[in-house]
Amino acid sequence: MRTMGKDNVGGCRGRQLALVVCLPLSRRAGPEGNAIDPPAVWARSAPPGPEADVIRDRIASRPAAQLVRAPDQVKQTVAQAAATSTMPILLVDPKQAEACGTGHRAWLDGIAAGIGEAPALVVIRMAEGCSTAVAKILGALARTIVLLDVSDSPSPAAAAEKIASAGRDVDGFAVNVRGYADETTAAANAIRNHLLAATGRNDYFMVADSSRGGAPTAGDCNPADARVGQNQVLRPERDKLHLLWLTTPGVFDGPCGEASTSRAGEFVPALAYALAKRP
Repeated sequence: MRTMGKDNVGGCRGRQLALVVCLPLSRRAGPEGNAIDPPAVWARSAPPGPEADVIRDRIASRPAAQLVRAPDQVKQTVAQAAATSTMPILLVDPKQAEACGTGHRAWLDGIAAGIGEAPALVVIRMAEGCSTAVAKILGALARTIVLLDVSDSPSPAAAAEKIASAGRDVDGFAVNVRGYADETTAAANAIRNHLLAATGRNDYFMVADSSRGGAPTAGDCNPADARVGQNQVLRPERDKLHLLWLTTPGVFDGPCGEASTSRAGEFVPALAYALAKRP
């Protein structure tokens, strides 16, 4: 159960969430790294040199989302964050069958149990028919900030409709997830304006995935001119767009662009190094 209802201050969870967002965001991993964090795992065993130094300092040590495809990942990530008094970012992006098919409630309950009473920022990246149900379950957690990913919505109006349909279970939205856009403020503000007109709420958190949006690019699948973007601190302000890393720089989109033979989701140090070292 929530400790404060979403009908409190500003239509959200008031002081409870204000305290949560003042926590620093978690790095990818502690000094030991972990098996579900490719940059940290690679950096631990990499031979000394410029590539290892750049990836360790500019990627592996930066606050970023942990991709969640299985409930047992959550408990480990949350425990690491608790040990350092930080707040984890969880990108919930399961396989469709696990989240919406047979046994989906048990799958989602496992995610919720892994978070428990801990503070967490959760971005839900799921199919249209699943996101509202997931938001209801994860939105019931007392110290969890729940954002819907609307990156694939065809228009600001469609994105706002999806967010509004989740009601008070959602605290905000995310754009450009896994994208390369270097300018996302206009799109986010357009969605916010539609939400204000439709719901009367002006308290939605706005987050953009800036992990690979540090420069204009000529493509949207492993483009050659991409570079890492800003990585900000989440603050209580609701009228500003927050730039956070919701994607791991150096994880391939698939067999395209600079990585014609790669597999989607594969971490390749050479790509990470190129993204991080470009001026």
